[in-house]
Amino acid sequence: MNYNQILNYLIIICVLFNNTLVFANKNNNAIKIKIGSKIAVVNGKSIKLETEPYIQEISKSTMIPLRFVSIALGISEQNIKYNVNTKEVIINYSDKEIKFIIGTNKMYINNKETNLLTNDNIPIYTELKNGTTFIPLKALNIGLDINAEWEANTKTVIITNNNIQNNKLDDVNTIFEKITNNTRERGSEGEIITANYIKSQLDIMGYKSKILPFKVYKNDLKNHNLDFFNLNPFNEEPILTSHNIIAEQSFNPNKKTLILSAHYDTTKDNKGYIDNASGVTVLLEVAKLIAPIVNELDYNIRFIFFSSEEYYLSGSKNYISSLKKEELNNIIGCINVDMTSTKNWRELYIDGPKSKLIDEFLKLNPSFYLKSNATSSDSISFEKKNIMNFTLSTVNFTDKTFDSKLRKIEDKNFVEIDLIKEDATIIFNFLKNLNIKNLH
Repeated sequence: MNYNQILNYLIIICVLFNNTLVFANKNNNAIKIKIGSKIAVVNGKSIKLETEPYIQEISKSTMIPLRFVSIALGISEQNIKYNVNTKEVIINYSDKEIKFIIGTNKMYINNKETNLLTNDNIPIYTELKNGTTFIPLKALNIGLDINAEWEANTKTVIITNNNIQNNKLDDVNTIFEKITNNTRERGSEGEIITANYIKSQLDIMGYKSKILPFKVYKNDLKNHNLDFFNLNPFNEEPILTSHNIIAEQSFNPNKKTLILSAHYDTTKDNKGYIDNASGVTVLLEVAKLIAPIVNELDYNIRFIFFSSEEYYLSGSKNYISSLKKEELNNIIGCINVDMTSTKNWRELYIDGPKSKLIDEFLKLNPSFYLKSNATSSDSISFEKKNIMNFTLSTVNFTDKTFDSKLRKIEDKNFVEIDLIKEDATIIFNFLKNLNIKNLH
């Protein structure tokens, strides 16, 4: 019996016994994926998948999410590409180019064609399910030269690869690069990949973070304006599932809570360098800076990274709508970060209704000035519940040279890493020096 036959035999056993797969390296770093479950475990940490792995009905093959597993095995985002027109998924790994075509059982390794078949010569097709590309586990073995072992006591397949990534806190430049590796349209595979990445960085900083899925329903501008918190104005089935990320180190019910937020989603086919990978990176840097002293403050800090902001502020609407009265009353304010850190259009301002929170910020940051109704961002959801709020931006998007077309094809070089650090430091210093009693 050759190696591939042994592997296939072990995979069949795996499917029969609890349908659990584990990928591990020699340092016991592992990715555990369970058939039928949306929860994966990476190096002991739970990660939410957009769509659960499954057994393909015709071939009875184990199907795994290509992008998620590839990244966990150490393949960078830049080396995973998808062509919408040809339905080709290409992975560059070591000295190989591995290509799959969705809807076929063909795999190409350095342009050499291989047919993916079961032992009974039943084709195993690469499939697109709920926006996620799935390949058979067998293809992972063939394409990436992965080794497999059977662990009887845990009923798992162990696949060894020395390139599995160790969790580490990335620097600012790397964070910005990883966030902008994907378009992050609501409900997309890129959204969930980015959500998991943001969560992983917050976890490493010592925060207790979670990804909260929510349903997004059809809406329009009329209902958005007239019936703001009606999440399903047309009384229809949801159009997609989106995800917010929430993080805090601890929660003291005797303290008020200040929300710091930024949306991480983008419009379609847009990597959102300025809108709003810049703001997300600033907020993650704030989280890192404040982490050592956050529990010493006389108020709670909760970080929220909203999705579906680009669709009628759906992420923040859902969050606010999910809170009980006492939870709403505990929130003293929201500082929302949206579009920052460009040199070309730099302008220091905050946008929101006059409040004690704004007074305190301007007192500590006299270089900023107040605009009114200049932006439409997630702070509005807090305003609708009479919670003090403002959106901080350092981009003058009304400048004639900064138009909507430019935003769609924006160059990542418009955002400067030094300015991300500068903007994060501004917020950090405000949080450190804020006397919460002045907000009562």
